Amino acid sequence: MLNRTLANDDTPMTDETVVLFWREPEEDDAKTVQKILNPDTGPYMLFRRLKTPLQERFSQLMDHNHIPRCFIHGSAHIDNYAKTLYGAGIVDFDRAHIGPYGWDLVCVLLALGLRNPDTLDSFVDADTVDALHRGYLKGFHNPAEPYTEFQALANVEPKKWEQSTRAYLKAEKKWAKQLKQCAIEPEHPLGLALLNEYLHNGNYTQLLQSHRVDRMAYCSGTFGRPRFLYALLANNDDDDDIVIDIKHTKNYIIPAWPHTRFYTNAYGHQGKRMVAAAKHFAPDCCRLESWATINGIEYWGRQVPTLNRKPAKQFTREQQADFAFAAGTQLGRAHQLGPETSAADILQHFQQHYQALVATSQQLQSELMAAWTRYSARYQRKDSA
Repeated sequence: MLNRTLANDDTPMTDETVVLFWREPEEDDAKTVQKILNPDTGPYMLFRRLKTPLQERFSQLMDHNHIPRCFIHGSAHIDNYAKTLYGAGIVDFDRAHIGPYGWDLVCVLLALGLRNPDTLDSFVDADTVDALHRGYLKGFHNPAEPYTEFQALANVEPKKWEQSTRAYLKAEKKWAKQLKQCAIEPEHPLGLALLNEYLHNGNYTQLLQSHRVDRMAYCSGTFGRPRFLYALLANNDDDDDIVIDIKHTKNYIIPAWPHTRFYTNAYGHQGKRMVAAAKHFAPDCCRLESWATINGIEYWGRQVPTLNRKPAKQFTREQQADFAFAAGTQLGRAHQLGPETSAADILQHFQQHYQALVATSQQLQSELMAAWTRYSARYQRKDSA
């Protein structure tokens, strides 16, 4: 295996891909830089940071004029998989759009190849490629059936503090901790206006009769997206408390990126789009989803799940194949049921071009690994200067 800790700046990449995947360490905060530099898990983090350039490169490698379009997840990777008290599946729908169905499959394969240190410099094995193929067809042909859960998380038992929101708040874990650290006044005018519109648009206004706003916070998530958090305490001890998370949305359809002409938002509002995607791709995983617009900014919100278990940071080959099958069933089902879907066209393209999608994923992984080598080399060079 390549010794990735001794990266150099002479990685063979075309000028086009060097520019496309160029990222300076100075663009990232110190914590993110250290995550990216990790030789086993860093390439996956870089993959998450370079999603838009990867989509652009995908459009260069495969002619999108001939790839059927449907409602796609847009960011179908492992870190977006979650096990909650209500269900499990690939969630986080910031990039869900009408787009080329093949991107979801490429995204899964890329994520899987980067999740195992043994496959970083090669690619996933034939068992994983076959598992994704089988899972996708199973979900596509049986859309009325539930998709398959990733077995590594299937038997997860919630800890005591994950069994209710009241216990979650008392333990001050995760977002409950942020509620304390980033607290603002519960009467914050903008925060209350946002909460009221969110509740109105989702037909949840009755919550203000059974609950009261006890705490409010303004903070940011993994990649700096601003958000408001609310602790709604139940007036009746028999009811559970609720934590609401309402965050800024982002428009990923940017005309300056040529590939975005193949992606559209059929819902007019970024938050509405994400609500529709959640109901479509993972109907049992999310609760109290809604949307709002305040001062020209579009928001999406949901109830914070007390149990939000994620897959391991490194997979075995068996786990790669298991996740591929589970993700395939979820995506196949959703692609078949989605708006603006021509199921026959998708199925025909999938059967004829699946191996081309696999080969494209392998090419993208190779180019991404070269970009990671370049990134780490530039950091080492500047750090030693």
